[in-house]
Amino acid sequence: MIVQEIWNDALMNIESVMGELNFKTWILPLEPYTIDGDNFVLIAQSDFSKNYLANYKLLLKNAISDAAAKDLSPLFKLKNEIGEFDENGKYEVFNSNNYANSQLLDKYVFSNFVTGSSNQFARAAAEAVVDNPGTTYNPLFLYGESGIGKTHLMHAIGNAISRQYPDKKILYVQSETFTNEMISAIKTAKSKEFREKYRNLDVLLIDDIQFITGKEGTQEEFFYTFEKLYYANKQIVITSDVPPDKMTRLEERLKTRFQQGLMADMQTPDYETRVAILEQNSLKSEYNISKEVIEFIARNISSNIRNLQGALNKTVAHARVFGEDITIDLAKKALKDMIDENNANDITIPSIIDTVARYYNITTKDIISPTRKSNIAFPRQIAMYICRIKTPFSLPVIGKYFADRDHTTVLYACEKIAEKIKTDKIVEKEVNELLEKMAY
Repeated sequence: MIVQEIWNDALMNIESVMGELNFKTWILPLEPYTIDGDNFVLIAQSDFSKNYLANYKLLLKNAISDAAAKDLSPLFKLKNEIGEFDENGKYEVFNSNNYANSQLLDKYVFSNFVTGSSNQFARAAAEAVVDNPGTTYNPLFLYGESGIGKTHLMHAIGNAISRQYPDKKILYVQSETFTNEMISAIKTAKSKEFREKYRNLDVLLIDDIQFITGKEGTQEEFFYTFEKLYYANKQIVITSDVPPDKMTRLEERLKTRFQQGLMADMQTPDYETRVAILEQNSLKSEYNISKEVIEFIARNISSNIRNLQGALNKTVAHARVFGEDITIDLAKKALKDMIDENNANDITIPSIIDTVARYYNITTKDIISPTRKSNIAFPRQIAMYICRIKTPFSLPVIGKYFADRDHTTVLYACEKIAEKIKTDKIVEKEVNELLEKMAY
């Protein structure tokens, strides 16, 4: 029996006894690699996953052994650990003089970047850049709202390239810093030094590029820096809160340069990703935070990752100060202001989509997909209807959350569900149950 077949059989056994969320978060991403003696080697996606999977080691051992008809123990490794150990079994410690001057933060790496449908494409693009810096996806332009992980992913790129190519000169810089350094260089007659600093890099990571809009001198300097690096096959990674075509005061020549590589949209995390982020962060706490509390926070804080992490920290701090266990009631008290700030108790369009998806046992990705299958189309219409009656947003705005659907589509869905509520007791019951969940 080949490794993949054993793993497929094991997955069926594991799924039958494990909760769907934990199964999808921790088990499904594992990749079977080989059988090494009595060990069944599985590739984990991150250091965090590798460590956390120890909680499921016995479950995995039993499932794999049953599938293989012999005793096998799971052994977790990372991709970069396969065949890359020293004689003591430890991965070589990274050290580079270039790294010290890179301004990179070593806490931001791929291994602690939680991947979900909202950022999967951006992560894949980032990893491709690491494999072939300067040749694949150059420039890489990451965009999305504040607090969704763009900076984390940018640092992860830099850290991974530093490890893989220790001799490369890498620099992380915020666009505001670039502007201030340029101004200072002009004032002190050190423009040559400034240009040498930026134009002799192998990798330039520039954050929040939107802040150079309207600054003609900065845009001109950055244009020539971009040109020098690009035509020398040096990697450029840029982040912004909006795509280039939305920057009204950005020079056209820069817009075209930014668009000639790969643009990757990073969206607010969906419910499943928010849960995974909270579960990851909860392991750092001295408190045992229940699944119910994690799901409560994930449902109610849907704006961005930064607020999500802040909500968890605030809940833990509240428990510590008042000497209480972490319960849903405590979380409600601790997060009262934050939940109110987010239109309280799930009444936001993304949270409505999350709740409806979970209720009908489908994904948020399914709901916004183009499919017209009845098991997807009907929940989609329900979600649109609830968005219409429970949020202040117009039909066109609601439509944008559903893969930019036309307002007439939203109107049709709302009218259809409103009519069904009057005539179909099952539909009426389901809508009421959903509304009750959102008031929870």
